[in-house]
Amino acid sequence: MATFTVTDISRVNGDVNNYNIRQGFGAAHASTVVNDAIFDRTEPVPGPVDQGQHPVAFRFDANHIPLTVRGTCDFPLAAANYRLRGTGPGNFQITSQSFNSGPGGANVAFTATVFSNGALNPLSPFKVAGNWQWTMLRAADNSTLAIAPTTRLEMYFLLGPHSHPGIFATTFFLELLRLSAPDYVTLAGLAAGALEARIIRDIAARLWNTGVNGAPLYYDCRRGYGGASQHILNGTEFNLETIITKPPNRCTCNCYDLACLVKLTVDSLGQRPGGGAFVAGVAVTYDRPFGYITPGPLFGWQNSPAHINCNNPFWQNAGVGGADDPWNVAKDDARRQPFLSHCYTVFTNTAGQQRVVDICHGNLNPVTNLATLFDGVSDVQGYRDTALDTPASNVFTITALSV
Repeated sequence: MATFTVTDISRVNGDVNNYNIRQGFGAAHASTVVNDAIFDRTEPVPGPVDQGQHPVAFRFDANHIPLTVRGTCDFPLAAANYRLRGTGPGNFQITSQSFNSGPGGANVAFTATVFSNGALNPLSPFKVAGNWQWTMLRAADNSTLAIAPTTRLEMYFLLGPHSHPGIFATTFFLELLRLSAPDYVTLAGLAAGALEARIIRDIAARLWNTGVNGAPLYYDCRRGYGGASQHILNGTEFNLETIITKPPNRCTCNCYDLACLVKLTVDSLGQRPGGGAFVAGVAVTYDRPFGYITPGPLFGWQNSPAHINCNNPFWQNAGVGGADDPWNVAKDDARRQPFLSHCYTVFTNTAGQQRVVDICHGNLNPVTNLATLFDGVSDVQGYRDTALDTPASNVFTITALSV
């Protein structure tokens, strides 16, 4: 079989289907797609991957994916037409327009550009990230001429701009995309009616995992003071940068932080087919007063044996002389503390019903086991009924906050 190597992959400069990706904040942070380069075999990156890679996002058009792949191949001596096929995780395949090899021979340079996908008519945004296999095909019969070593790509396909206010609609934050976009393999074969619940569950599970296994974000059990939301409590805006740009040590959050993070992550999915936000009516909401929570894992603490069954969220330094109180106490224990107010995220599902997403406490989005946590199936009243074993009051004030 012929020798075949991919040397670099780029997006087509200036194409209407390109979206920009930005990592981090501020003018000093350039787009992670530098000069439209997505992959360069000469550019090393740390870790087990030995090739350079940069994330990229496109508006999905099955017949016009603006990629350009360059490399070398030992083509037969006679000129002929070829196509290049890329196969990503989950067997997601794209095929280039045909091109002519010109005079063949060893290590002849080629350029394959503008790809199409014939198998998927996506009903939602998705990502294809990981190892890609490249196959050189004879255009006449699609038979295989050569197979190249794999490349690493991180590609996001969106159906339209995001819903973030005050941010350019054609620029996506990589940190939010990595939390929001479902893997192609997760969606392949799902009926339209099943997509939204699957995507909401996956988003919330990924967000929950930002507080797992010593991750740098955890709930502040001393006072409930968040790292980014004290101004939200005063009616202004949420500071996403404070959450994303974490210090080397662990950093605290509260329910307001987490609710805002959920909203911005869900909103980063962009549009649905035909226009409009993919998930409708996403809003940050708070109840004041709230009440005493049922026992369960508190965000960022759930892998600690001491705190896996918390019903007293502000135990730290709450006792006499600043000693810690128990994390789990009897229902009527005088040391038990409630959420005086509580913040969470709501959305309107495809059936027009308002549903709750809450990653603050394992039992606040009511389920029977953690394997099915965060399906976003709870209506607001059902959420309250299951989340609380003792309400602080039967009167709730619901206010949607802008983020």
